[in-house]
Amino acid sequence: MVSEDRNPAGARSYVSSTEGAPPLPPKGGYHGASRATVHTRAVAEPRLETATLQRNRVRSHWLGWVALSLAIVFALVLVVMAFSGAADAVFSVTVFVVQLAVIAAVVAALVTKRARRLGIAALAVVLLCNVATVGSLGVLQTASAGSYAVSKSTGQLHREAFPGVEDYSEQEILAQPSLEAERDRVAKVFEQVRDRLSRDYGVTWTKTSDEQVKPERNGQGGESMLKQVTFEGWTTNEPVHDLKQKRDMIATADEVLMANNAAGLISMNEYESGLPAARMKDLYGSVKPDEQAIWDYLSWDGWQPTRLYVGITDLSRDPTGDFRAAAEARRLNPSDPVDGFTLNAYSTPLLAEGDVKEFKERMRGY
Repeated sequence: MVSEDRNPAGARSYVSSTEGAPPLPPKGGYHGASRATVHTRAVAEPRLETATLQRNRVRSHWLGWVALSLAIVFALVLVVMAFSGAADAVFSVTVFVVQLAVIAAVVAALVTKRARRLGIAALAVVLLCNVATVGSLGVLQTASAGSYAVSKSTGQLHREAFPGVEDYSEQEILAQPSLEAERDRVAKVFEQVRDRLSRDYGVTWTKTSDEQVKPERNGQGGESMLKQVTFEGWTTNEPVHDLKQKRDMIATADEVLMANNAAGLISMNEYESGLPAARMKDLYGSVKPDEQAIWDYLSWDGWQPTRLYVGITDLSRDPTGDFRAAAEARRLNPSDPVDGFTLNAYSTPLLAEGDVKEFKERMRGY
């Protein structure tokens, strides 16, 4: 037990007993006790520190780099081939096989976790630059520039240079009138038709289309020396709406054509022409001629190289306005008439007089 006693100064003092209690520290504590206490507090008190979280950087799988590299190199090769005049080679079997190999590498990268990010980038490159996209652009560029790569056999180049037209002999081509002679004939016939209709019906004329000449294909993959001609077109300035006048003007034009050894006019807009009723309505506005907005007649017997067309556009019989819109869209000059009597002519392939000598020389090789 511990007994308590008071000393003269009033302070408490403890004395140890036989029970083993440790003696009390002296007044003021042990020497160095304060330093030990401060040190203990300093150690015991927690310190707040800011910590930065650091992630361990994971390196991408080598498969991703392989896929991305292959995709980029393949895209560059495609672009160079397509725009250097070798667009046809882009669609070769070898290029397709290489593209499949690149796609396989991209797929392998996509299914590999560490290579997925690079695999996505490689996939984007493949979707933008592949045989379909780059090849199509290359074909368009080659077609617009006319820079086709010459990768044809000698025989193919020889056939493409054929100066004639397939299924027509040299004798048949030379027996036809020249382009210049046929131009003069058509101009003469149409002039007579215009003069006669102007005299009998008081109409005036406007040239609504110029002559157009374009090369004829030879049927062997190239162009022949013959030309196909669309001759000048004419339209009356005055509309022709009266049914009797329309029939009379067609009959007068037919008379002039036959006087110039042309075939008689055949009606294309009548039901007897053999066209289905639905097609007749699309082309002429109705099955009945009296209700049609377009009358169309043809003079051609198969022996002459030019088809002569005589027609009448009667927009008073166009309730929907479709024929007017089509006529206005075709005309070259906004002031040209679209409602009236028309004359047009189109030739089969013809040889110009100045090309006859060269044509004969080139035909010797065939």
